[in-house]
Amino acid sequence: MLNKRNICFDFLKIICIILVIINHSHLYITETGFLFHLFHFILFSFSKIAVPIFIMISGALLLDKNDSFTTILKKRIPRVYFACLFSSVIGIFFYKLNFVDTFIKVIFGGQIDVLYFLWYIYIIIILYLLMPFIKKMINKFSKKDYMLFFLVFLFIPSFIQFVAYVFEFDFNYSGIVGRIYNQYSFLINIGYFVFGYFAFKENYIISKRKSFILFFLGLILSLLYLGIAYLNGKGIVNLKYDNFPVVLMSISVFAYFCYYCNFNFKDKYNNMIIKFSQASFGVYLTHVYLIEFLMKTNFFLKMFERNLFFGYLVLVLFVYFSLSFLFCLIRKITFFRKIF
Repeated sequence: MLNKRNICFDFLKIICIILVIINHSHLYITETGFLFHLFHFILFSFSKIAVPIFIMISGALLLDKNDSFTTILKKRIPRVYFACLFSSVIGIFFYKLNFVDTFIKVIFGGQIDVLYFLWYIYIIIILYLLMPFIKKMINKFSKKDYMLFFLVFLFIPSFIQFVAYVFEFDFNYSGIVGRIYNQYSFLINIGYFVFGYFAFKENYIISKRKSFILFFLGLILSLLYLGIAYLNGKGIVNLKYDNFPVVLMSISVFAYFCYYCNFNFKDKYNNMIIKFSQASFGVYLTHVYLIEFLMKTNFFLKMFERNLFFGYLVLVLFVYFSLSFLFCLIRKITFFRKIF
């Protein structure tokens, strides 16, 4: 199973990169009213599963490989690092930043103050560096060890963060979240990474019924979380990808795609899905620039004025398909295929 390409993962990557676009554009929905906020909360909550699922897919596909530390340093890290540099250079010109000052920050990861969406690259680089050590550790894990690992690395820290945020929103415990978040945040990345491998390696660790229950429980908790913040005058707050409700939704969706989505398309459709999936990284690196550019054009401004929801749908789909086709073409060139 691990040695065969899983077309469901390719399909899942397409869904997740669309969710990333939604996550970085949802604030352009500015209507008011109960139905608007409910729609906004649901859309925003669901979009947060994208990063965890990308991390889990990486864990599923990479932790089964026997990459040496040298291979990781020579091949895997340079690929994502140079892709990050590429996107950062675009950002320097797009935002008209000081080239020398920003590029120095780019080299060491300091550019994420401006190019906020590139933080994911540095998470992946750290996980790559830890991969040989994680692999040695989990090779000796029993199923019980895995369960304890996920309790410590996923469920407990994410639940503590969830409770801390709710208390801060509702009872004004100022600053408690920042202190807690900094202590636990990276544990959850490792938890996602290992869960992806374990879920893909094992057979049916979560039933179809339980995956639905976990998903809707996570969704309800995320709506509760956003609702409490909104009612306490916080506006639409950032629901972080390592918060407890998002953990529940993410692992349930990933497990569902692992076990219960048996796509059986014709080869030409499978090839199309694979190509669009492979273009996802390029879409991620550039989508924010295209979103911000389009939202300054009269066409999209007028479309949003006439029908906000239809305009938003067109924006998301246009950004996804235009960049996907672009990077499908770019990847035909061998040099760029090694980067994107």
